[in-house]
Amino acid sequence: MDLNTGQSLVNTPRVYYFRSIDQNVVNTNQKVSTLTNSNGNTSTQFWNSLTSSILSENTSGETAWYTLCYETASYQTWYVFSGSNSRQIVIKNKTSNTYTINSNNTSFTSSTFTSPTTNPLPSNADEITIKILEEAMNYSFNQMSGSQFNLASTYPALTNVLNLRFAIILQSQTPSINPSTLGLTLNYNGMYYYQRQTQNYNIKIKSLSTVSLTPPSDNITRTAYVYISDGSSSATTSSITNNYTQITQN
Repeated sequence: MDLNTGQSLVNTPRVYYFRSIDQNVVNTNQKVSTLTNSNGNTSTQFWNSLTSSILSENTSGETAWYTLCYETASYQTWYVFSGSNSRQIVIKNKTSNTYTINSNNTSFTSSTFTSPTTNPLPSNADEITIKILEEAMNYSFNQMSGSQFNLASTYPALTNVLNLRFAIILQSQTPSINPSTLGLTLNYNGMYYYQRQTQNYNIKIKSLSTVSLTPPSDNITRTAYVYISDGSSSATTSSITNNYTQITQN
């Protein structure tokens, strides 16, 4: 070797060896989380209530936690469920843009809301929510598994709820095992069977014998006729203007 330049004086070939690992490598003991963004929210505009959930997962013995968010105009409230009980685990005040966490670890139905301690927080709103939810998972009663989700029998009312959001928090103890969530189905009771807008009329079939009709907002008085498909009967309402009108079959 040339002591002045540090370069080899002999062109010696070098052989490099690489070893490949034919398996997944997962960061252990770290939470990996995701949630639906604003474009992936589920509108509950025409829902009366949730009735059941079907969550499919493949955890391979590792950890997967879930939480469902009820979003109103002013709040995002994240829930977990246990049979007929529900628990609020994180509440975001959308007006003040602040969060609180249910830090009560006495029982599932107990609540004590405190400010989160995670610091620093990201700048993106969804990333902040993820960090707060991950902190909430430090309390055992805030953790809901897939099987626990599927056994839920009663859900909070959907009064004033605009959207539902869904979050997944995964954690593995084994470097080669990556738990995964395959899908979620939410079953619900709807406000009506069918809705359609035609000629600026909003028509909603609310039951097998009840239809609602909302005319255009033009302040014109009109008479509406609704005919049953078999032609055997009809329902009539008169003098409707801009207001919602419900028609019951004669």
